[in-house]
Amino acid sequence: MASLTLKNVCKSYDDVEVIRDVTVSVPKGTFLVLVGPSGCGKSTLLRMIAGLEPVTGGEISINDRVVNDVPPKERDVAMVFQSYALYPHLSVTENMAFSLRMRRAGRQEIDEKVGRAAELLGLSDYLDRLPRQLSGGQCQRVAMGRAIVRNPAIFLFDEPLSNLDAKLRGQMRTELRELHREIGNTTVYVTHDQLEAMTMADRILVLNEGRTEQIGEPMELYDRPANLFVAQFIGTQGMNIFEGRIDGNCFVSGANGRIPLPAWAGRHSGREVTLGIRPKHFEFVDEGAEGLGATVAGAEITGADVFLDLRFGGQKFYMSYRDPLPGTAGSSMSRGSARFRRGDRIHVAPRRIHLFDAAGGNRI
Repeated sequence: MASLTLKNVCKSYDDVEVIRDVTVSVPKGTFLVLVGPSGCGKSTLLRMIAGLEPVTGGEISINDRVVNDVPPKERDVAMVFQSYALYPHLSVTENMAFSLRMRRAGRQEIDEKVGRAAELLGLSDYLDRLPRQLSGGQCQRVAMGRAIVRNPAIFLFDEPLSNLDAKLRGQMRTELRELHREIGNTTVYVTHDQLEAMTMADRILVLNEGRTEQIGEPMELYDRPANLFVAQFIGTQGMNIFEGRIDGNCFVSGANGRIPLPAWAGRHSGREVTLGIRPKHFEFVDEGAEGLGATVAGAEITGADVFLDLRFGGQKFYMSYRDPLPGTAGSSMSRGSARFRRGDRIHVAPRRIHLFDAAGGNRI
């Protein structure tokens, strides 16, 4: 395993800057996820680490050795692509052993390393099959096996699960995390799926238009987003955003919306702000209490969870909650789908809020 350091890394194509001054330090054994919307530069940054794209500016170091001008094969990294990139005419064994054969490894070494990788990945019964005889998940395991047998200092994954169905992606996320715990190599993983980022990462680097928006542990980004972009990107349900101002110790939005704020917010009384509230952080309150009087526009049920589509002063926002099972304490009706109907009026207030500067979008 190895440490990885990016210092003021930039990448331009002619006059178009796609990576802008990215700096991050990745300790040995860390599982770092690069996440962001499509086109933000994630894969380009990964390819620069691999040596497949030249660096326009800054430095990339592996174990304190600057590798900007080091060829890919000498960087001691292994990359797993979205498309699997398997040789269709070679068996599973031959695909996984390909790099070992190229460096003229002995037969015993090849058998041992391929056998070990196949055991880790559950491929021992498929070693003689061709890629066309495998499922998508099995093909991705073969691609990972080909990287594992090299025992690289750093694993690089470029959206490896995006071609799989939802159920298989969930299974493969678990398997990849277990594999990382088993092997322990430093890993850099690219995805546009923030659920993958939150469930797999030790640390997350959020990219937007080639810039670093925030770096930190998953729950740090969820609980204390640095700005509006991170707040709305991280989380399986987007954060609700309200524009308004602080009046004393309350947030005021519209004619009849008044939300209590923590005492420290009073220091910013009179300031125009953006209030952020995650859907799961709303709670029901009595009519007349400080909060938002909203109209139900729709409801979705996902098992025990209820997801309400609400309107307040012409603005759409969402609330999620877990409805008690029939007969349990606090249950007003048998299921959440029957509790509220389109057009119902309810009153809600947040248990937790986030405040951002209205002009720059940075956290207050």
